[in-house]
Amino acid sequence: MTPEGTRAILVANALGLALQSGRLPERARPRASELLEALAAPVRISVVGPPGVGKTAVVNLLVGAPAVPDTLTLGVLQLVHGPTRRAVLTLRSGSEIVVTDRDGLARAARADPAMARLESPLEVLKTVSLTELALPDGDVARTRALRWLAPRTDYTIWCTDGFDEGERAAWATVPKRMRDASILLRTRIDRFDEPFDVALARLRDWAGEDFPEVRVISAHLARIAQAQARLNRSVFRKAGATALMTHLMGFIERRRQGIGDQAQFLLAHHGLPITAETGPTPPEPDPDAAPEAAPDSDDTPDGGGGGGRGGGRSGSPLLRIDLHDVPLYQSAEAGPGPERPRRVSSLQGLDTFDFLNRDRNLR
Repeated sequence: MTPEGTRAILVANALGLALQSGRLPERARPRASELLEALAAPVRISVVGPPGVGKTAVVNLLVGAPAVPDTLTLGVLQLVHGPTRRAVLTLRSGSEIVVTDRDGLARAARADPAMARLESPLEVLKTVSLTELALPDGDVARTRALRWLAPRTDYTIWCTDGFDEGERAAWATVPKRMRDASILLRTRIDRFDEPFDVALARLRDWAGEDFPEVRVISAHLARIAQAQARLNRSVFRKAGATALMTHLMGFIERRRQGIGDQAQFLLAHHGLPITAETGPTPPEPDPDAAPEAAPDSDDTPDGGGGGGRGGGRSGSPLLRIDLHDVPLYQSAEAGPGPERPRRVSSLQGLDTFDFLNRDRNLR
């Protein structure tokens, strides 16, 4: 696990302990709960663009699986974590249709639903959720759709074949917060007779001032590389997908770290600074208070030594919290053994804070 990942988990657990123990003043508790919830919530990534530019291919590329049927064409589609695979379609009347198979989904989609929510047990969806938005026709309709999306996204991937004047006008209507966390992605470079570097330079010249990041990929070739029994890393890299994955993972880490920094500042402001070994520093003892009784033997941490490093995880007051009470940390504990560089082929298998240095089986 990376040092930053370890620190983020320490901060989050310290925040949970401070809330559980009542050591935070009442006025600070709402903000602390908000930060803990933000740490536990998936990062919301939106994939936006005109119809037919490869948005679904990008969504499936990010999760490393064909989670969204290529034939499904809806204006708004959300991909979120759920215990089983199912789809909840919201009709324009407000009623809902729930289907559990792809044939049923295709039939229900003919009813022209306003949106669909696909639920899947893919592990990556515990850390990221995805919204695919097809830009409607007309300036007013596009502005309305983007206004709906703005408070529901943390990072926006704008997919395009060329970012024409209509797309530029629509993008100009979104709030600065959304513009600052975005990327312009030309997704089907393999369909054009143009080298990657030439296409990228031309796109940067045209739209570089509109987006903080501009890239070109072949989503189709990247999915082919993923679908093989063993990832074809050469094709995946040449398709531009490795660089895209690394960029997105960096954003997720920076966002989580930023929330962790705010939580750490809140704890320190209220006299609960964090140390790597013992967690939040306890407040000074009240000299007039009665001494605490010694803990029962059943409550003594493993190792018998208390909070020292040699006592292991359970020896630290900070880490004695049951991490499984907070869904975010169910997969965040580091296992033993040396760390190895991680090969990036999708966001699938992504641990909450530790996705850059841990190896995994590749598709």
